[in-house]
Amino acid sequence: MNLTHLNRIKSHCAQRGVAAIWFALTLVPVFGMTFLAVEGTRYIQETSRLRDAAQTAALAVTIDDKSNVSDALATLYINDYVRDVSHVNIQTVRTYQEPTEQNDNTEKIQYSVDAVTTHNSWFASTFIPSFEQTQKLAGQAVAAKYPFYLGDKIIDLVLVTDFSGSMNNNWQGQVKIDLLKDAVEEIADRILVPREGESEVLNRIAIIPFNLRVQEKLSGTLFATSQLRYKDDYHSSASPIKYEQVNWSYWSPYSETYVENCAADVVNCPNQLAWEQRHAQRVADVVNINNNRLEIPNYIGYTKSVNHMFDNKVANPSFNFHFRSNSNSLYNGSMTMTGDNGFFTIPLTADKTQLEKVQTMNSGGNTAAYQGMLRGLQIMEAGRPSGNDAEETQQYNDRLKMLIVISDGMEFPYTQILPGLVNQGMCDKAREHFQTENGNLYIGVIGVNFSASSQSGFQDCVLNPDEDIIDVTETEDFIKKIEELIQKGSRGNGVSRLYG
Repeated sequence: MNLTHLNRIKSHCAQRGVAAIWFALTLVPVFGMTFLAVEGTRYIQETSRLRDAAQTAALAVTIDDKSNVSDALATLYINDYVRDVSHVNIQTVRTYQEPTEQNDNTEKIQYSVDAVTTHNSWFASTFIPSFEQTQKLAGQAVAAKYPFYLGDKIIDLVLVTDFSGSMNNNWQGQVKIDLLKDAVEEIADRILVPREGESEVLNRIAIIPFNLRVQEKLSGTLFATSQLRYKDDYHSSASPIKYEQVNWSYWSPYSETYVENCAADVVNCPNQLAWEQRHAQRVADVVNINNNRLEIPNYIGYTKSVNHMFDNKVANPSFNFHFRSNSNSLYNGSMTMTGDNGFFTIPLTADKTQLEKVQTMNSGGNTAAYQGMLRGLQIMEAGRPSGNDAEETQQYNDRLKMLIVISDGMEFPYTQILPGLVNQGMCDKAREHFQTENGNLYIGVIGVNFSASSQSGFQDCVLNPDEDIIDVTETEDFIKKIEELIQKGSRGNGVSRLYG
């Protein structure tokens, strides 16, 4: 092979190498255009689906109107609509427009939904033009609804009312408990009336007064009652007898010293019986923890209390948490309101004369709204028809059910019991329990010259703390604010509209 031929071969190989390079370089834009076309079409489609999803989510959360779960609900819609999502970031914002003369008395509830989804690109390359390895897409939507008030609906209203000692205090020249009684009377006059064209009163009102307990009047006798359930294993070394096995009414007439002496030696017990000593040991352990009060937080079974919250413990012969208020010597007086004018529960009634009994009830003692709320839920449940009459059942399901708590101060002395019950689902499970196709239970709170809106137990119980809790600071607004809350509880879904 001569030199000329060798050079020709080398030149030919070089040309082939350059051609390969040029061919590869020409493929870069071709692949780039392909990647961008395929991936771009995909992202255009996904963006369109995301915007549709945001609109659907905005309508859904507006109709549902539960700001505490709106992010989660919107996320479900996004995940259902949009495919191949590696991450979803949702922000929902609720705004409320009160009806005023300036806006023609138009009430508006609006939700905006901002959704950002992250996707893994199919064709990601540092050499060929393409999308980033991960790509974010955005979609926004706004929806609003204009509620209406269902004046033709039948109402079951349970008023859980503070009858603690602080309600006897003066507020801007008036006594708070007297204002409350006036409010009950005025609300009854407005609600317990026949609907237009009818003679029968179908609306019902119940009153649940509370201090550290609620009281029931049974055969003319007042009983201080607890609607909680209690642990089996707390302070097990104190006695083999558990809290729920004690007959608390049996020991209420005795003094603390007498009970302690019985706990120490069986000969000091009422009938010198061994079971009395074992029970006295448990009673002594409980009353010594906090000044003879019985609702000790560490003794309470929170989950068990919520699971059995609709069971009236007084009606259950297995439990004796209640005791006669007027014959009590052992337990703290903050748990009872004794005498002929002690407060007691008034079940749901359409008879205004039954509610007039509130006017003679006295207030006193400590504060435990949770006892009133639990009893209020039981009273609401007791209003359910017991038979199989389909018409009665449908009428009950159609009723607007409202539980409104009226309190003038913090829970005392146990601030953690109400939040503990709410954290275990007391309010959420109550709403679910009364859920029908026409709505569920509405829970609202009125603070009587008191910032109820800053209390975690109330905040976490209601659905919309900004609207469902009203702090009343002026006596002249008291009845008006209660009526305002009742109106909110009777609000229908109204018409929802999409704005973008």
